[in-house]
Amino acid sequence: MRGAWTGPARLELLAHALAPLADLPVREVVSASHLLTDLTPGQPEVVHDYLAR
Repeated sequence: MRGAWTGPARLELLAHALAPLADLPVREVVSASHLLTDLTPGQPEVVHDYLAR
C-alpha cells in the first residue's frame, strides 16, 4: 500500500443488464476512503504444462 486517506468523493454507478446496482437510490455519500496500492502480481507458478511431451 502506497497511501490511504479520507476525503470528499462522488459516486458514479453505471447501468448493466446483469448487475442492476445503478437502479438503487443513493441519497448521500457520507464518507470515502481512497487507497493507492500497487497491484503487481507476484511470480507465477506453472501448475501443469499442456505443451510438454
